Amino acid sequence: MTDGVWRTVHKVWVMHSDAWKESHKTAYTKYSYGSGGLGATQVNGTWTVPANTRYIEVIIHGHGGGGGGASKSNAHYFNTGAYMWSTFVNDYAHGGNGGSGAYAKLILETKPGTVFTWDYMSWDGTYAGQAGNGGSGGDNSTYGQTQGGGGTGNLQLRNEWASTTSGPATAVGTYQQALSGSDAYDIRFYGDSPTPNSPYSVTVGGGKKGTGGKLTVAAVSNHPIATYSPYHPKYGYSVTETNGTNGADGTATLTASGGSGNLIYQHLVTGGGRAGGAGGDSAPSGIQTDTAPNGAGGTTGQIMISTYQGL
Repeated sequence: MTDGVWRTVHKVWVMHSDAWKESHKTAYTKYSYGSGGLGATQVNGTWTVPANTRYIEVIIHGHGGGGGGASKSNAHYFNTGAYMWSTFVNDYAHGGNGGSGAYAKLILETKPGTVFTWDYMSWDGTYAGQAGNGGSGGDNSTYGQTQGGGGTGNLQLRNEWASTTSGPATAVGTYQQALSGSDAYDIRFYGDSPTPNSPYSVTVGGGKKGTGGKLTVAAVSNHPIATYSPYHPKYGYSVTETNGTNGADGTATLTASGGSGNLIYQHLVTGGGRAGGAGGDSAPSGIQTDTAPNGAGGTTGQIMISTYQGL
């Protein structure tokens, strides 16, 4: 009662843990979707809660990681078999797929004028980020591959001792590995809650990189008597094909709840966001001379905000 008149009380506040908190609040389901939200965006930015808004719904799809490149050898003789000195073969190793980004859906209590920020979404701001890039494929040259072992140092396998490929056989243990993709960045979303000194903060993880396919010389055969034309000593190879590993899916974490009762709903899903890039697929189709495929880049994440208004 004020001035002899009974009046409706819309909010009742109580002291709890040295802070004033509402003793009752109307459920967000009693409100209607309102105006002034944020449509799907893929760039860094800020957004201010509009007037007459009590709750917001935030949906974030994390970035996908990059896929690894594939590896392919040059055409070479078999190490064993009836036609080992007259038939050529390529070796192939696929790249691993990039992991998917995380997913987060939140319903937050808020108030007009509150500013929310998100970053690591793109290259357009101070805290820049992006989806993972794909890895380069490793072919029979020195580009786009990690080389090691003995012999030639890559997988341009020597088939015979001749003027065009002079030298001994490529050594056992020589390997070629295509480049891995890259990890995607994590997206951050944060802003104040109605409770002082208790901000909201959520991190939506990006997918991890897929690794590159790897080829390793496992065994070598030498044909010292040059039976077939051209009459040079020939080498045959067994090559171990190791496909790249898939990257892990991103996870989402809510690092602060925004005060007791201000976080209304959360749904965090590992790998529920944007897809990772496919690894390079170097499936054989006869004797090929083309280079091994690169891995694909991951899909860029996004954020959307809707408002609950009315009453």
